[in-house]
Amino acid sequence: MNSRRGTPGTGYAATPPGGGGGYGAPPPSQNGYPQQQQNNTTPVYQQQQPTTQHPSSPPASSYQSSAQQEDNSKNKPNRRRMSTDAKIKTKQWVEKNSKNLLLYFGLIVGIIFFYHAMSDGDFSFLLTLGSMIRTFAFGILLLNILSNKSVAGVSLKMVQLYVIVFACRLASILFYEGYLPFDSSGDFLYRAMEIISFLLCIVIAVLCVTMHKDTYDSSADSFGNILMVPSMFGIIWVIFPSLLLALIFHPSLNSNMLTDVSWTFALAMESTAILPQIIMFIKSLKAASASNVQVQAWVSHVLSCLGLARLIHLLFWISSYTELNDKFNSSPGGSHVGHFVVFSQCVQLLLMCDYLYYYVKALYTGEKITESLQNNWASSGRSADEFA
Repeated sequence: MNSRRGTPGTGYAATPPGGGGGYGAPPPSQNGYPQQQQNNTTPVYQQQQPTTQHPSSPPASSYQSSAQQEDNSKNKPNRRRMSTDAKIKTKQWVEKNSKNLLLYFGLIVGIIFFYHAMSDGDFSFLLTLGSMIRTFAFGILLLNILSNKSVAGVSLKMVQLYVIVFACRLASILFYEGYLPFDSSGDFLYRAMEIISFLLCIVIAVLCVTMHKDTYDSSADSFGNILMVPSMFGIIWVIFPSLLLALIFHPSLNSNMLTDVSWTFALAMESTAILPQIIMFIKSLKAASASNVQVQAWVSHVLSCLGLARLIHLLFWISSYTELNDKFNSSPGGSHVGHFVVFSQCVQLLLMCDYLYYYVKALYTGEKITESLQNNWASSGRSADEFA
């Protein structure tokens, strides 16, 4: 039972020590008649006016409460101002990145739809998921080329390498099932994503050498221009080592040496196919920093999606690489094929770790990714040649 005595907001005064009920009336006696009010009873009007105490000796609690109230009154405007500033910054960031947010939202919706419609929830769906994100990356690349009518900032060498990557991978999965995900999405969706990525890369490469060749910067796309090798043939520094590694470390899931080597060749080449684009991106940032010009941010989103796809594939192969180790297959390094596959996944992430760090940092702080990279790469005196 709740007592109304001394309860704030009820309209009742606190009961004094010497008796007295609400509104200062004396409490009733046992026979129902009110008792006489004692002389030591404190008048109600004094109880309701605590401020009549002498100001020279207020209680210590009043000091603390007044100080806390003063601090709260000072902090309230600051908190409101900080909350308002945060809302304004968030609104501005959403408005600036509305197009990118819409694209990423579409990607998430597509992943959820295909997962429920075409997957049985097996762990190998990670291979299909990585393939979908990689297709999304090249879709962004083509969309921006068509909307801007320019291939500025695009590395033709990276696109050429990915054309070879998808061609070799399709040769090993279109007519064989050894390297398909065990998940039901591998029956159609995984193959479809690889075919779409292959076609997207062909279209991008054609645009770079035909319709928009005037906007292509061949001087910045200078990967492999070493040891008297012309710049246009720079991708051989990726092709030949990858082919050699594929001949040494190839699994035998297709029981066909040609397609097994083809799959491993695509895997090894993809681990460094991103390198020409990173070098070109660094050079573009340096040139933009020297001329106070901003680099288009969509290139950074393409790179980040390719890195995310590689990370997802790495998560799958870390738990499944032992299935590829077979000392009785035809390759010299058959017992270490699984280790080679995991290593090749890590190579690309190591090449991109610095970039991915600043990309995530920029997303967290709300800073533009190009500004963050210009402040950290271009201003640090880092040379793009160290990545070659």
